[in-house]
Amino acid sequence: MMREAYEGQVLHPDADRPRGRPVHALRCVGRARRRTRFDTYEHVLSKLSLGFADYELERFTASDGTELLRGFLDAHWGDLSSATRRNRLSILKSFFDWAVGERHISFSPPAAIKGPRSHRPLRNAHDL
Repeated sequence: MMREAYEGQVLHPDADRPRGRPVHALRCVGRARRRTRFDTYEHVLSKLSLGFADYELERFTASDGTELLRGFLDAHWGDLSSATRRNRLSILKSFFDWAVGERHISFSPPAAIKGPRSHRPLRNAHDL
């Protein structure tokens, strides 16, 4: 279970700790370049794993798995900017895409979740 994977590990962002395989996979393809990006990725996934500690990964592929992830995103980042919410959704999509690629699950549940739209500034027409 997810709880067993995190038992005894320190989850503070500045602590020395072993990096997980999904983060290692990002390093290999060059997608995560800065330390802060690793920390954000691990921060989101640690919240996911602690919040759903008694769930197996396959639990998210059930009919209500997408709704569980929507609720998770809303509970933790629902009141933040649309850019932050899009970033957190992107991290979940990346993790579940990794799990599909490694054949841990058959499909990616957050793929059905659309990110929030960005608020574009209102453009005014100019008089000529």
